[in-house]
Amino acid sequence: MWNEAHRPSPCGNAWERGHVPLFDQMADRYGKPNIQVALNWLINQPNVSALVKSSRTEHLKEILDSLNWVLAPEDIERLRREFPHQKDISSAVPLG
Repeated sequence: MWNEAHRPSPCGNAWERGHVPLFDQMADRYGKPNIQVALNWLINQPNVSALVKSSRTEHLKEILDSLNWVLAPEDIERLRREFPHQKDISSAVPLG
């Protein structure tokens, strides 16, 4: 299970391979970059929006490609279990 010891370093890109092993596993399963796994999970949850920034065209394409597929329900549930505080944070400030 996710815990503070597994928190990505504040330095560098937290979505690069090796920072969050669960995202590495799912990226391999879907043939997608880690950032797409993370964004796909977030944007497919009710009342959640994701704001992203990109200064490079290829990164923008990678970000937009996260909209073109969907994680399997069992993978969404696994992410919810592994990141339990995400639900608490998302529910604390309802959107809309």
